[in-house]
Amino acid sequence: GPFKWLLGSPEFHHWYHSNEHAARDRNFAAIFSLWDVAFGTVFLPGDAPRVYGIDEPVPPGYADQLLHPFRPALAPVPEPGGAAEGPVAPLAGGGVSQSPAIL
Repeated sequence: GPFKWLLGSPEFHHWYHSNEHAARDRNFAAIFSLWDVAFGTVFLPGDAPRVYGIDEPVPPGYADQLLHPFRPALAPVPEPGGAAEGPVAPLAGGGVSQSPAIL
């Protein structure tokens, strides 16, 4: 009904967990979907998502699942002068970060 534009509904929450490209970076509000309406991030196309979850496999153990989102940040930094994977982020002072750039 009309309250779906004010309060988060099951449909709203389903799209929050969708793995479909059109639904990424949408439906951030936990309770008041009005925030997503106001900021243009609401996504309610009228049907149900076909796919839920993330793109990569999740580790089987509970502790590994808790650490999984942080593993890229905990990865070893390549040696200076080594080949970096993908684009790198410039640092203040002209240096270059070994972390991938956020594009």
